Amino acid sequence: MLVVATVPGRADMVLSDVIVAFAPGEVRKEIVVTNTGEETLFVSADLAEIINAGSANEERVVNPDPELAGMIVSPTRIVVQPGQRKTLRIAYIGDTPASDRVYRLLVKPAVGDIDAQETMLRVLIGYDVLVVVQPEEPAYNLDWSREGTVFTVTNTGNTNALMYEGLLCPASGDCVDVQGRRIYPGLTVTIDLPAEDGTLTYMVQGAGQIGQATF
Repeated sequence: MLVVATVPGRADMVLSDVIVAFAPGEVRKEIVVTNTGEETLFVSADLAEIINAGSANEERVVNPDPELAGMIVSPTRIVVQPGQRKTLRIAYIGDTPASDRVYRLLVKPAVGDIDAQETMLRVLIGYDVLVVVQPEEPAYNLDWSREGTVFTVTNTGNTNALMYEGLLCPASGDCVDVQGRRIYPGLTVTIDLPAEDGTLTYMVQGAGQIGQATF
């Protein structure tokens, strides 16, 4: 979730999804926008492709040409009355990628009076929706090593893997939480562990599967 600004008000926006994954062969998805507040929402939806996702060289690229972007979002501007629902439609029109193609869709609400002589809108909390288009046969592969308190993981597969609910459990004593990460194809990440010894486990989600892994 992206916090755009914090202001007083009773306008609230809820999205049906904040992560959208196009499985192999899928070309259309929808996000339902619901206004649970008491003021009219003026919502914008702005798409950007993420190059080198998750790395220090990550870039957010906005391409106005849908053919080059590979994706169309419609509509990009909606008005949602209190209690009302509106649908954002996402269509992938590009070629099947060799590895994950990653996008972010910034869904940003504002409230105010657009009929006034001077438009006065207050920007509220927005959502930076993760959109991933998967390759034909998605599979992740995590190569890892532990050296002291440094845990290093490389994803040599073609789709991302989400590592979460990490626990480092020593032979005696309580388990300690370890930070999670989403690891995109080709990405290497390092995670600092709270101790050198102990069994490290994560829940791992990717390629349509969820399971526990021990490192």
